[in-house]
Amino acid sequence: MTRRLRLASLFLIATPIPFATGCNVEPEMQRCIDYRDFVVEYNACQGRMQFVKVPGNINPMPRYRFYYGGFGGGEIGSQAWGGSEKPLGGHVYRPVNVDPDSAKHRANSPQPYVSVPVR
Repeated sequence: MTRRLRLASLFLIATPIPFATGCNVEPEMQRCIDYRDFVVEYNACQGRMQFVKVPGNINPMPRYRFYYGGFGGGEIGSQAWGGSEKPLGGHVYRPVNVDPDSAKHRANSPQPYVSVPVR
């Protein structure tokens, strides 16, 4: 009886390991947002960085910036929160609101890191 209990506890301990190591990770959203954290068209972040003075802030904020992960929608006009302004290591990001076949998108946008098996 104790041997079965040990085996069962070992199985319960080892089960979450594949989930914690990131197997089958879904890509997170990479969006372009304005200074109010609302999603705008993706190509707005690809131009020269412009700053805007926001009442209540001492330093000017970027008018448009990339936003990685978090919550909220990917549709234009939806609000984003809970993410980061810098990509996190070990995460995979997928640009939203962009034509994947666009040559301009492939050339100018940051691409997510995706590991490819070596043959």
